[in-house]
Amino acid sequence: MQPIIGLFVGLCFTLALPAQAADTTPPPATTTPPPNSQVNPPETIDDQTFVQKAGMSGATEIAASKRAVALSASEKVKTFARQMIKDHTKVAGQLKATASKAGLQPPGDEPDPAVMSKLSGLTGADFDKAYIEHVAVKAHADAVSLFSLQAASGKNATMKTWAKRTLPALQHHLTMAQKLAKDSNVTVQPSDTGTQNRTY
Repeated sequence: MQPIIGLFVGLCFTLALPAQAADTTPPPATTTPPPNSQVNPPETIDDQTFVQKAGMSGATEIAASKRAVALSASEKVKTFARQMIKDHTKVAGQLKATASKAGLQPPGDEPDPAVMSKLSGLTGADFDKAYIEHVAVKAHADAVSLFSLQAASGKNATMKTWAKRTLPALQHHLTMAQKLAKDSNVTVQPSDTGTQNRTY
């Protein structure tokens, strides 16, 4: 009788081992962030900051393009520059009127000195390369980024609507600029486009 009882007790002890082992298994890892963790907020821009940056962007296109008409060695560059003067002069007037309507301070007419300095002292083919790279392509890439941000996150409804309405024209300018760069054998590294004025 005792051997049978001992066998029964041993069997129960053996069956209990897996359950005990399972109890010691650590709980699965969780991906829930700790309570004090921070998630980066989406990028936004202040409406007045947008107005000032958009104004400087347009003024830079106008001033640099006037210089291109006078100094360029390429008729293609001159044609592009004349179109930029015409279009950005129109946009500049719209920006000032829209900013006033929105209750914001209209922008000034000063171009970006950092961009203009890249053209300083250059003529002919050297000027063309700098103008295409820093004004035609990069400055328009910056403008598209700036207007896209305002169109997505602007708080002032009037400025936000205007940015949305103006954005397609700037995107078209960028496409024109990229074609001009290709036709002129000017290489602009993708990593360098749309970054020179990104300080929102």
